[in-house]
Amino acid sequence: MSAREVAQQNGFPYTDSIIMEFIGGSQLHGAKLEGTDDTDYYGVFIPPPDKVLGLDAYEHFVYTTGDQRGKNKAEDVDVTLYSLTKWARLAAKGNPSVLHFLFAPTTLSTQEWAFVVNDPTPFLAKSHLNAYFGYANAQLNRLYNARGPKDVSRPFLEDQFGYDTKYAMHIIRLLDEGRELMETGQVSLPRPNAEFLRSIREGKVKLYEIEKIADELQRAANKAQETSPLPDKVDRKEISKRLALVYRSFWDVTELE
Repeated sequence: MSAREVAQQNGFPYTDSIIMEFIGGSQLHGAKLEGTDDTDYYGVFIPPPDKVLGLDAYEHFVYTTGDQRGKNKAEDVDVTLYSLTKWARLAAKGNPSVLHFLFAPTTLSTQEWAFVVNDPTPFLAKSHLNAYFGYANAQLNRLYNARGPKDVSRPFLEDQFGYDTKYAMHIIRLLDEGRELMETGQVSLPRPNAEFLRSIREGKVKLYEIEKIADELQRAANKAQETSPLPDKVDRKEISKRLALVYRSFWDVTELE
């Protein structure tokens, strides 16, 4: 099954306008535990002109077969589709999950998508490291139950290992992705340390070791940012130019050049 098929069966009106798809989540990272994790589909679509130029935008589609609070089972499926503009806006802000769209192995990729992302440089910047740190710190806060009510979706992990191993895995993953992006301008998917990420999820790494590794990764990422080949800011002008050309081409207004 694909994102297109699931979306079409569940009310998404623009399946013929999907320009890219990939399987994300733990499977993308290489940290999926069989029999435990659901399947996450992601994609980008081009809405019709009235939903881009008119008053009522159609910016995303989200569907899940699981519990809305995140208690998904292995057989469940999540689908998240972004309009091209919304995806680009989030990518330009450095959202780590959205930046995955630039580097993930795709199950569908059209010429429109290739035109937008074949050179991902305009979407990347040194400042994106702040977003990686922000998301990692949010996971850390949840790990220590420091923000809001106690997470009730995975109490069995705390009972079994003494801490939520999935939060811990994401902390290490995010910090390592941020470091790699600063060093190379890319994010490798699946992650080169996928085996270690799985070992964290399986409770084979002590919490104090997680804290030590996280501190080391954060310092390494900060150091990499100082000498990063990435520009200081994203190239919003170039991004807008690409989006405008793709929309016009897709709507049969002009050709891509």
